[in-house]
Amino acid sequence: SDGPWERGKCAFKVIQYMACGLPVVASPVGFGGKLVRHGQTGFLPSTAREWISALTALYESKTLRKRMGRAGRRVIEDGYTVEQTAPRLAGLLWETVSSKMSGTTTQHPGYASPGASRSVMTLLRQ
Repeated sequence: SDGPWERGKCAFKVIQYMACGLPVVASPVGFGGKLVRHGQTGFLPSTAREWISALTALYESKTLRKRMGRAGRRVIEDGYTVEQTAPRLAGLLWETVSSKMSGTTTQHPGYASPGASRSVMTLLRQ
């Protein structure tokens, strides 16, 4: 089902598999259903027949497994690595703290700038 519980899950296993360069076969619910690009990074089967078809296709084609795995890895690298998410998180934290302290929202000066990622990564590694 695709209820509130399923939609609230973060699809951590899907993210892990894609980060490892593996093709994904997952239920088309919650965040996993949005993250997996059906036919490109994996499959989102809805029925037993579709599950069998997806798994069979991957089992029978090493080329398909590699292509989907590489595509999934790119999705994760482009949007879900520390380098991508740390500046966004830092900006949100800065805005939250500054709004609590001053009563107004102030955008972090380095938020979303090219150097923000490097600055945040340097702080995280210390």
